Amino acid sequence: MKEFVINENYLIILEGYLDPTTLCQVGGRQSPKAHPKRKGKEILQTQPTRITGEKRFDLENWDSIIDQARQSLSAKKYALLPAVIPLLPRQSLKKYYQSLFHNGFAALSPEKEGKGSLSCSNEEIAIFIQNAIMNIVNRITGMKLQPLYVFTRRYLEHSYLPKHMDNKNHLFVISMLLDYFPEPDGPSPWPIHFEVDGKKTTLHQYLGDWVIYRGMELIHFRDPLPENHVSTSLFFVFNQGG
Repeated sequence: MKEFVINENYLIILEGYLDPTTLCQVGGRQSPKAHPKRKGKEILQTQPTRITGEKRFDLENWDSIIDQARQSLSAKKYALLPAVIPLLPRQSLKKYYQSLFHNGFAALSPEKEGKGSLSCSNEEIAIFIQNAIMNIVNRITGMKLQPLYVFTRRYLEHSYLPKHMDNKNHLFVISMLLDYFPEPDGPSPWPIHFEVDGKKTTLHQYLGDWVIYRGMELIHFRDPLPENHVSTSLFFVFNQGG
């Protein structure tokens, strides 16, 4: 079975054709509807602009990246996967979620999950991506998992993530850095910290990077976000499959 890779073709879905006002409800779900101003044929003919300085998805070494992630997850209970979402699709996702938050489709997050942040759960684009990446996640974990839920979180200035382990059934969690303001020229300056065997480990993500970790077993946290900074991530939560 071929693995799903998010590439430029998914601009058809992510750029203009779907409108967040037709997709997301706080605490609920709706079926996607076509954006009235754009037609599929028009979008198919759209030529996306190349942006220099992108961190490219390394398809040639993908099997090696998966193997390294599997080994890291087994030994350390976390793993970093670089540039899983290439720049062009990420830019479309970025615009989509900016519109989603701008139009009020988010609620204040519970304090223990990110003080001073906003969240939107189980909207259709995130669900689509989570279902599409299941084969990749199963390869990394060596298990047959099932998607539990997905949420998008926007951390505002001074937001922080208290030290915690995740709730029951959060067997594996993927945190994908989608957007950061001001956009960094390199990795994000706002890292996630893990406590592994009593020692703190710090990970900085580039935009588009995944961190996968055992949420119920690993203490993780983030320090307060600097003033005038905003960070947006997608979180995919998985449980043991049948």
